[in-house]
Amino acid sequence: MTTNNKNAKLFARANALQAEGKLPEALALFRKILKNDPGNVETLKRLSLVQLQSGALREGYETIKAAQKIRPKSKSVLQTLAAAAMGAGEWAVAIQCFEAVTRADPDFALYYQEWSRAEYQLNNISRAIARYQDFLKKIPKVTPEHHFTLGRLFFQSRQPGKAATVLDKVLEGGFVNSELLSIRANCYLHAGHQKLAKEFFERALELDPDNAEAHLQYRRLVETRAGDPIFEQLRTLAGKPTLAREQRMILNFLLGNLHDGLKDYGTAFRYYQKGNAIGGEINSSAGYVYDSGAVAGEFTALREAFPPNALKALGEGGSNSELPVFIVGMPRSGTTLLEQIISAHPGAEGRGELDTMHYIITEFEDKLKQTPSAGVKKILAENGKEWRDRYLEALAAGNPETRRVTDKLPANFRCLGLIAALFPRAKIIHIQRNPLDTSISIFCNMFDKGHPYATGLASIGDYYRQYNDLMAYWKEALSVPILDIRYEDLVAHQEQKSREVISFLDLEWDPACLEFHKLEQAAMTISSIQVRKPMNTSSIARWKRYRDFLGPLEKALGADLVKTAKES
Repeated sequence: MTTNNKNAKLFARANALQAEGKLPEALALFRKILKNDPGNVETLKRLSLVQLQSGALREGYETIKAAQKIRPKSKSVLQTLAAAAMGAGEWAVAIQCFEAVTRADPDFALYYQEWSRAEYQLNNISRAIARYQDFLKKIPKVTPEHHFTLGRLFFQSRQPGKAATVLDKVLEGGFVNSELLSIRANCYLHAGHQKLAKEFFERALELDPDNAEAHLQYRRLVETRAGDPIFEQLRTLAGKPTLAREQRMILNFLLGNLHDGLKDYGTAFRYYQKGNAIGGEINSSAGYVYDSGAVAGEFTALREAFPPNALKALGEGGSNSELPVFIVGMPRSGTTLLEQIISAHPGAEGRGELDTMHYIITEFEDKLKQTPSAGVKKILAENGKEWRDRYLEALAAGNPETRRVTDKLPANFRCLGLIAALFPRAKIIHIQRNPLDTSISIFCNMFDKGHPYATGLASIGDYYRQYNDLMAYWKEALSVPILDIRYEDLVAHQEQKSREVISFLDLEWDPACLEFHKLEQAAMTISSIQVRKPMNTSSIARWKRYRDFLGPLEKALGADLVKTAKES
């Protein structure tokens, strides 16, 4: 019997064993075939599938990667690689596969659904929405559950208005669960309708008393006194062995908030520590671990890409649009407050935290790494128009009378060199808050996996210091004006500082800016309740409540920043 005939019989037998569920035996036979014929793509593909079926996800991924090296354009190999990449958490590889297979088979709905899930895992929520909408167009019947998923994605992309519209249709259709009611309540909350939010959170908790997210937000709307039975209820719930890590994390942050409200700061801090520890575990398992050296490397590369006076050397080509206003800084520094003040002006609109510039800077950095010899000027010449058009489309004003539109994604501080090149007539406002107050506020709030530094005081301090250094560089290197606003000054001198901001935007003063808390626009951040109230000083010097626990933070910030913080 020839080797080929022998392998064919073994292959058939291995397939039969797989169909019978005898996976170890099938694995052994496929490996035996590969010893005789290591480049057999069909065998590699079948072996990968059996490995995936057996739960050996990483091994299955590596096996099909070997097949792809032999047949890089094979549709069946790419299909298997997409599945293996999803199982192994190699989301970027999965996306590349889905891009390829949908070109070959554009009407297969499942590709788009899985592609959406991969984008979501990479925190690319707007892209996840686009792919999920593609999925909905391809399937024969859209169910209420499908609409619920879309509404949830809209909410997570900071579009509460669109989320509410979709979720209301789901509710009208009779589909309801605790999570849906909780998300709809959050939509009301971010739109400033606190009474309706409270009612929906109560309904959510009636359906599921273990809904940690509903508990967290509901307790922001009601007064909780010492001795309230809710403390024991939440502690018991947090200790349930069957509770998901995300739920336990939320409950620990909630207990921290409640004890903070009772001025029991030692107990509050311990709960915040527990919540952050769980958050760190969740981030780590998803591949998001804070790397100080990687941040330093990125920021150094940005400095080198945009050396002092670089914009003159880059030449013309930037957009003439005066719409963009970038509000940058650290999270919890006052970006939401500042946007609400500006948005209250009849000539301005707020877009919240757009993720568009995040995608653009990521693409820019990737191209810079791939072809460093090309230089920034060439990259901008080849991509600048598409980037400008894409950003302006996302920013688009809803009113023809609008002269300025704000984007308050704090992390856009990384992008200021690129922003200055793409939009030389944009306005940049940098808001800073006491470094200790900013840092402890980050520590006491939950952030998504895109902020891996946020789960530890030392990493928060390290990231703050690197952000502060990069901002100092931009102010020296860029020829575009950057307005610095201190949060504490804005609170203490509301009208004076508000006028300064409005003047910087070349707008006429309007008293409506002093009544920002009456604005109906959604505020889609942790600060959504705070900005519904008149200006107050309750958040100033919050760090003093936790001064006994700040050693790691102060060490990471460095003596100069700590001195500045304690003297301000």
